[in-house]
Amino acid sequence: MKFINIFLILITINIFSQNWSDTPVPISISVTGYDYSQGDRVELHTNKWGNNLIVLNDGVLGFYRFSVTGNIEYSNPNWLTGVEYANITGDENVIYVVFKKDNVIQAKYSTTGGTFWWSRPNVPGSEGTFLVDAAYSSAYGLFVVWGSAGYIKYYRYKESISAWIEPFTVSNNPSEFNPRVIYKNSQSRVYVTYQKSNISGKYRYCDLSSNPVVWSQIKDGYNRDYSYSAGFAVDDYYI
Repeated sequence: MKFINIFLILITINIFSQNWSDTPVPISISVTGYDYSQGDRVELHTNKWGNNLIVLNDGVLGFYRFSVTGNIEYSNPNWLTGVEYANITGDENVIYVVFKKDNVIQAKYSTTGGTFWWSRPNVPGSEGTFLVDAAYSSAYGLFVVWGSAGYIKYYRYKESISAWIEPFTVSNNPSEFNPRVIYKNSQSRVYVTYQKSNISGKYRYCDLSSNPVVWSQIKDGYNRDYSYSAGFAVDDYYI
């Protein structure tokens, strides 16, 4: 038996400053044979329900909800099996978990803090997926990106019509990987970054307020030896 020790670093915010908490909050979750080389991962989304955590371990996806003090309030360690490349996103009211299972990308959502889940239709054309990332906006829906045959693919799920729409190939060369996606509310844009090689990254964005939506040109992202994008954020000026 192994233990994943997760340390939650709390942020306290007031009108004048932003400060990190002095002491990390530990949360211990016991698992067997945890192995990062198998694509296993830990992902977190925080909303009004608490800190919502997924742990992927040897194809088994577990869900946990814990408080800011580290107390586990709800857990389902064997929630789903046969899973690859899981990710979690959402907003204050909803939690989305997007993952590869049965060789396609699937999505589940919860409006009860993870105690009950409902399914969305599988992402069309997502067979043979390698890596998955997701972001969510209550205004525009669920955004999913993934790697497929060296290209970066994108789809949006529009909740008001219960359908996947606007499929798009983000990259233009068959040798790109490690996609990441984020939604910027004040700009009504979704940003996607990805690896061009082991030392360089690219990005582009989609203007969702346009009808039809408009994608930017591909732009240079970063250039660091043997670097891999673990995630990113966007403000009004920088990525």
